[in-house]
Formats: sequence, structure tokens, C-alpha cells
Amino acid sequence: MLRSGARLTVALVCALMAGAPSARADADGEAVIRFGLVGAWAVDCSAPPAPQNPYQIYATSNGDRPTRELRMQVESLDGIFEMLRARLLGPNRLAYTDSRRGGGQYTFDIIVEIEGGRMRSVQSVRSDGATLIRDGKFSDSGRGTLVFQKCEATSTGR
Repeated sequence: MLRSGARLTVALVCALMAGAPSARADADGEAVIRFGLVGAWAVDCSAPPAPQNPYQIYATSNGDRPTRELRMQVESLDGIFEMLRARLLGPNRLAYTDSRRGGGQYTFDIIVEIEGGRMRSVQSVRSDGATLIRDGKFSDSGRGTLVFQKCEATSTGR
């Protein structure tokens, strides 16, 4: 049987451990907010979601991880992704790990950039080490990544 002082110590350690993920989630959310990513982004906000016009909706809430919702009208690609370990890399770059909510085969280490009010991915590395995007270009084709504009609050691609 634990003495009362030992029970208190165990209770405090358990409480701190339970709060740690929430504190990390709040820090991730704060980075996403400070970066200015919260809201809906699309290549063309006046057109509906499509493979050539994906929508990305970034959201935060207290105690939960920030999320990125992808809408392309492609069932295998659409979904909600948790943003883990979000951190600012400077005034115009944010790094985070993208993890499909409900599980997925891979996670992705992502760096996005906002320049002149427009956002794009400049790096994406899959958890198996494959680099999909480097220096703002797709590794397989050399084409530049899509450039997104921030949509009005009423435009979310639904």
C-alpha cells in the first residue's frame, strides 16, 4: 500500500501525463494560428472541389490537434488529417507532420509556405523516407506544386 505522500506523487504524475498531449495539441494549434493558416484554401475559391481544384480547410480547437481537411472529390484522397509537431520555420514557413485521422499507411512531414497571401507545399517526405515534394516541385515530374488562395469564410468547397 502506498503512503499518502506517494499516492499524491503518483496522482500528480498521472495528471501531468494526461495533460501533456493536450498541451502539445495547444502548442500545435498556436503555431497554425500564428502562421495564418486557419480557414479554407483552394486553387480557385469560386469553383467546387475537384482533383484539379483541391480545397484544404485548416482548423484548430482547444485541447485537440489542429486538422487539415482535404476535399478533392476523390474518395481515396479526401479526408481529415491531424497536424502534429507544428512549428514555425520563419515568417513564411510552417512545418508539421500530417497523419490521416483514423489511421493511414504513412505519415508525411510537410513544409508549407505563404508568400503574398498565397500558400503552397514546398516539401513533403513520406514516413518511409520517400521525398514527394522538394523545393516546391513534385519529385516524380518536376512540376511546381499547386498554389492556393485563402477563400472567404463562406467558401469551403461543399
